[in-house]
Amino acid sequence: MTKENFIDDAEDASMSVAEVSEMATAMNETYEKMMRIPKHLYGEYYLYEKAKHDARPVMMRYNGWKMHEWDETFESLKDRLVFVVAAFLTARPLRFSRKPNLREIEAVQLELVKNSLPRDFAYCEDFKEMCARFRKFNRWEGHIMKLDYNRYGKYLLQNYYKMTDEERQAFFDLDIMVEMINEDIRRLKPNPSPSQKGGEEEPQQLPLELSTVAAMALWKKAQAAGWVDANYQPTISRTQAALLADAMAERLKIGNKWKVFETLWKRKNMSSDYTRALSQIQSLSFQDKIKALFVTGT
Repeated sequence: MTKENFIDDAEDASMSVAEVSEMATAMNETYEKMMRIPKHLYGEYYLYEKAKHDARPVMMRYNGWKMHEWDETFESLKDRLVFVVAAFLTARPLRFSRKPNLREIEAVQLELVKNSLPRDFAYCEDFKEMCARFRKFNRWEGHIMKLDYNRYGKYLLQNYYKMTDEERQAFFDLDIMVEMINEDIRRLKPNPSPSQKGGEEEPQQLPLELSTVAAMALWKKAQAAGWVDANYQPTISRTQAALLADAMAERLKIGNKWKVFETLWKRKNMSSDYTRALSQIQSLSFQDKIKALFVTGT
């Protein structure tokens, strides 16, 4: 037994049963008071802790990504949001939250998440479960993800001493990053439909290659399938959109397909999207759907 352990044991031995009982009573009273805290105070506690957090490193990382991206788009911002959340979940700071049931886990659309992540992204073993846990802490307003500060505050307060400093910091890093991405998404979000604007909207001008009779027939089928909207913009993932563009270009004999579709859809690197799609098992199913739709129209 070391000297340090001997001293600790001596100090523990000096405690009386009454002192231990008093400590237990104080702990129970603290727990009962925490259970009676109004929800909004958890949110205020979260914001109080967030105000002490240094946001500059996070802002530098995000601005560094924007410089590398050079010309961020609505789609690239959505993919970045997925990446940021996935990196947060892979670190597992929500592991002390309530374990989701099978129904909640199965509700996670993991393939859609993976479509937005790099091919070599390192997932934690229980990533799908972590996604299910995360869904309880947030809500969506259109394309904007909102963090529920009341839930985050309660989680941090109740599990404060179970978590490392890095894990607590991860919550505020995530919050700051999401705020910046949301700001740019609001700036670049797609134009609302005529019904949302309350009036008619000027239709998208298609390039000559994509406005022929044959092309319009394909557009009509893709719209009916829900793959593009009334403005000929994709409503599916980047990899699926690249597969769709390739299939249309093949049927319409378009040689410079990526330049044509990148201009129409205001995005870059579609060739990379297509290559990534070919490495994904789920792409085979989507390619079959495209083939069936364009050949039979069903």
